[in-house]
This record gives sequence, C-alpha cells and structure tokens, in this order.
Amino acid sequence: MNVYQVNLTNLIGFMRFLVFSIIMCLPFLSSCSFFGSSDDNGVYTKSPFIKSNYVLNNWKTSSKQKGADLVLEKKKSQSLIVLNSNCRKNQFTSLENLKTSLMNGIENVEVIDEKATTLHDREAIESSFSGSVDGVKRFMKLVVFQRDHCIYDIFLISSSLKKFESDQKDFEKFSSGIFNFELVP
Repeated sequence: MNVYQVNLTNLIGFMRFLVFSIIMCLPFLSSCSFFGSSDDNGVYTKSPFIKSNYVLNNWKTSSKQKGADLVLEKKKSQSLIVLNSNCRKNQFTSLENLKTSLMNGIENVEVIDEKATTLHDREAIESSFSGSVDGVKRFMKLVVFQRDHCIYDIFLISSSLKKFESDQKDFEKFSSGIFNFELVP
C-alpha cells in the first residue's frame, strides 16, 4: 500500500465521519432555540395560572408523582388526580401528538371514550381508557389542552372501573376550578 492509498483511505473515513456528524446534528441546527430566538430561551417553566391553595373535598395533596404541578389523592378510592404544565413561548404541538406522547408509557391501552371538547375556552382532547402501568391495570382519564404558551395535562388514575366512575365528577370540578387565567403573570 503506497502513501496515496493510505491518505485516500483516511480521507474517505474522515468524509464518512463528517457526513455522519452533519446528519446527526441537523435536528439541532434546525431548531428555533439554536438560533437564539429573542422570545424563547428553550427553557420550560411551570404555569403561573395554577391556584396553589385549591381545595377539593375528600382529596389531599400527595407527593406520589415527582415533577407534577399538583397531585391530589382520595384516600377512600385511592384515586389520583395529577396536573402537569409545561410552558415555553413559540411551542406549537397538536393535541393528538401530545395525547399520544403522554400515553406512550402505558401498556395494553383500551380506549373507553375519546372526544374533542373545550376547556377554559380552548380546544381540548379528553380520553378515557384502561391500561397497565408497571404491570398493574389502571383506569384513566386524560385531558390535554394548550393556553397562554403552556401545555396542560390532567390525569385521573383509578385502580378499578367503579372507583374511576365515582371520581369523575370530582375530576371535572378540579379541571374547571384549578386555574386562574384572569391572573396576569
């Protein structure tokens, strides 16, 4: 093998590495945050519109879901209501994509009911379903909507269909009463 063949082999290897690197970096190069948009620093925050002193009869604050804005637990039924918010300017995602993403970790999903609705003057998706979490069957309702640069997801999680059905009214009361959108952040 002469010097030209060695240099050509090295050059081909380098070119492959360069092409691979460019392909792997394209998603990052095309994102808005890469170019330093003045309206978006790429950081997600929690919503300023959630009432911190919200009370729902027979439900107590819980710490069972780390990172959630608020978790309520009903001791009698052992059901949970979990509220999450993620806020960032210039974020646009379809509600269907958000719902699908939130349901990714749930196995054996069987949809009970799903409908488009409105919540706080915004389009929302409401899905009732059963599925397994860590091998345990649960009955869940998920409501997803976007407002004021924030994505909100609210879950009702119950261990049986009977408990799930009995906690529906509390879930609806929570969903309609937890936010204070009149507040100016």
